[in-house]
Parts: sequence; C-alpha cells; structure tokens
Amino acid sequence: MRAYRFTVPLLLLGCAVGLLAAAPLPAASVVADSGDVEARIEALHDRLGITEAQMPQWSIVAAAMRQNDFSVRDGIARYERLRTAIGSRLRAPDYIDLLERATEIRAEGIVRFELAFRPLYAVMTVDQQQRADEYFRDRVEVFPFPMGTARDPGSP
Repeated sequence: MRAYRFTVPLLLLGCAVGLLAAAPLPAASVVADSGDVEARIEALHDRLGITEAQMPQWSIVAAAMRQNDFSVRDGIARYERLRTAIGSRLRAPDYIDLLERATEIRAEGIVRFELAFRPLYAVMTVDQQQRADEYFRDRVEVFPFPMGTARDPGSP
C-alpha cells in the first residue's frame, strides 16, 4: 500500500482528514444495513450445511463477514463525508486515489475472509466442500470492473 497523494489544497485536505478521523460512523448507519450481512451469513451457513461441530470455525467466518461489511460501510461513509466537505474541489486524481482505497478495503476483506474460511473448509465434508466450490465458482466475480463495464478493446 502506498501513501495517498490528494491534489486538493493542503488546508482543505487537513480539514477533510480531521473530519474523517473525528467523525465516527453513526450507529444508525451501522444498524440500518446490518440485516444484509446477517442475511448473507445465514444464507451461506444454510447453503454449506454447517454442523454443530463446525460452529467454532464458522463463527470466525461470520465475524470476518461482519467486519468486512462494517469496513465497506465505514469506507463509504468516509467517502461521503469527504465528498460533502470538499465537493467539487475533488479532482480526477483524487477520485482515483479514493478508488484505490476502496480497492484496498476490498482486498483486505478478501484476505480476512480467506484466513477465516480456510480452516472451516478444512473441516468440511466432501459434500460441503463441493457445495462451497460450486457457490464460489458460480457467485464470485473475480475481476469486477469498478469503473463500469468492460469495453471492447477497440472502443474508447
């Protein structure tokens, strides 16, 4: 990871950083969206057929999913506060830096999930592993395009 090079004036950046650091994510935001992650956790639990014996490993996976959800929502909230504070003074390089940070949040979440999921996968039955393999093969997009859909190589 690298240091961020925002091109906005330093005074504005200082104000924005202070705003981002000082303003915690409102509790209402955390609660409002927590149902989505809980639904995903429950759906994956059911899909994989997690047994009582696998619950210690599963609880770590569920905690990683909750932390990832919080990190993404916190990143979005911080972006919104920055955009509100600086607004139209954000320039293209600033948005690219924000995109990079969003990508880092996603990468950190993938690593967090992998570290939690591997021990669970190791204690799963062959049938559960096959269901997990199918689920991730069919549902996980390896190369999402965060700046829009992929274009033909010949188009601008």
